[in-house]
Amino acid sequence: MKRRTLHLFVSFLILVLCADIVFAQARSASKPDGGGQTLRIRSIEGLGRNGQVRTPEYKTSFSRGIGKTKEWQMIEVIYDTAPDWIDELVFNYYVMSAIKENGALAFSIYKISVRYIDIEKGSEHKSTVFVHPNAIKRYGQVVAIAVEIMQNGRAIDEDSNESGIKLRDKWWKDPEVMGNKNMTVRDGYLYDRSRSPFALINIDDYEVIR
Repeated sequence: MKRRTLHLFVSFLILVLCADIVFAQARSASKPDGGGQTLRIRSIEGLGRNGQVRTPEYKTSFSRGIGKTKEWQMIEVIYDTAPDWIDELVFNYYVMSAIKENGALAFSIYKISVRYIDIEKGSEHKSTVFVHPNAIKRYGQVVAIAVEIMQNGRAIDEDSNESGIKLRDKWWKDPEVMGNKNMTVRDGYLYDRSRSPFALINIDDYEVIR
């Protein structure tokens, strides 16, 4: 009797282990191609007022003087790479802001794709984009950020960060979210670093933008 009970218990353990392996394989298959081995996103920063930075001031010989600086929204992704060199990566950014209008929340979406080349193996690489000050003033604070990193046309990692708002998983791919009547896609407000006033600040900390 004891031997049969032990046999049943061992059989149960084998079934549990097999189920764990199947579920692990399913989770791995559902991740973007590459499984985070080529590249891993560490963090996404830049939500709300914590992400606001003032326009840098440069000394020039221009005689009209310096006007009042404005506040941009700086979105920053920190990531690690494993290969010695990666020829090219494309970062697809999706940034959502919100403002209350007539008693209801109105949402805006800003999109940009940034192409980097010659990424050397290492940790804590940085990628930044900037929301124009006028967008922040008119359309509200940034409440959600998502980034999808592509290599050779395939997603190798993706992640998002939200604050003060509950969104569906992978909301930037969800037609019901992106096509919502309270959501407006606004072009021209999101800048890569090379097109922003911050292009020359700590330039060695960033990859080359093509």
